[in-house]
Amino acid sequence: MAKLTQVLSEANVTTSEPAHGKAFFEFLKAASIASPDDFVGFVSEASYDADWKEFCSFTDDKQDKDGTLDRILWARVKKAWETLVAIKKDRKGDQASLNDDKLEDPLPQLTANTLADLWEKRYHLELDPHMRPADALVARIYREMKRNTASLIDIAKVRSLIHASSPEVSRQVAIDGQTSLNFTEDGGTRRRIASTTAYYFGMRTLGYAYAYAGNEMVASKEDPSIQVINCPLNVNIDYADRALRLTSGLACHESASLIWLRARDAETRATMIGLMRMGWPQGEALIKAQKEHALEWASGTKKKSDADSSAELLGGEHVSSQPARHRGQKRKFPDTKSSGWQPRRQLFEPAGNQYGRGRGQGKGKAEGKGHKGKGKGKY
Repeated sequence: MAKLTQVLSEANVTTSEPAHGKAFFEFLKAASIASPDDFVGFVSEASYDADWKEFCSFTDDKQDKDGTLDRILWARVKKAWETLVAIKKDRKGDQASLNDDKLEDPLPQLTANTLADLWEKRYHLELDPHMRPADALVARIYREMKRNTASLIDIAKVRSLIHASSPEVSRQVAIDGQTSLNFTEDGGTRRRIASTTAYYFGMRTLGYAYAYAGNEMVASKEDPSIQVINCPLNVNIDYADRALRLTSGLACHESASLIWLRARDAETRATMIGLMRMGWPQGEALIKAQKEHALEWASGTKKKSDADSSAELLGGEHVSSQPARHRGQKRKFPDTKSSGWQPRRQLFEPAGNQYGRGRGQGKGKAEGKGHKGKGKGKY
């Protein structure tokens, strides 16, 4: 009944409004309508308009098909019923394949409008196109959560609205006078992540996508007696901010920091996905996963390299953390003047030689006194 009550409240049907809202809920209880499936199947799809008109008529606050029609209640009940029907048609069951071609197809217009209304009602937040998740990403997360088939999404595949709107580039290659091949280049589904900052913005975009697609109330796993937001915005954004803060404190090269961040993020979200498939709300699953991987987020070495860990979870090639030297670039040696570093063979010479006292030097700062002739020193 809690899920059905939530859907009706989203359509502004509560015990306090409209005028016969309380009487309508009493009618649902008397008719043993306790779930969204009961609500959808209670009337015929072909004649749901006329059927709900009959059940939205009342006499002295009692449901009566010959009573006075509450048109406001009738309109809102029909909206709730249409929303549930659209969700039910879109859902293909828990056995749906993650590789289904329709997984990232645009959501039905009614479902998209419902998600937009819920987002505006709860957060009143307008996202920048560079941070707003692409429609395909929102659709994928929404369908996976409805089917209970959540998957680990690589940050390189997270695309914002501005990335998804980039124009396609078409090329035509002529094979002979009568045959040619057409190629369409859209940049691919993967984006190049070259810095921890770029990875961080990908994490934030993914957090916005979860919060947008999972903005409904569900039963808590920690305390089943209460209702919580499935994908709370603050939990997802706080996770990305914390990851950036911990990474920025590392005393290592940027490429090594990126591998460190990617590996720990992949491990944490993999645990989160496992909990979600066990029935945990996404927000509570993410909090629990962070606690389980607290030691991994602390600085320190591991038996398995971070590059191997992330590649094992997300796929891809092993990337060395040592920065590559460009062709023709000379190897850099320490600054002998500022650091006090000296060539190795000077360490085995008498101290006086370091100041030119035991070796002849010409046109230098000091003249050698240990030799008769003056000449140019070797150093």
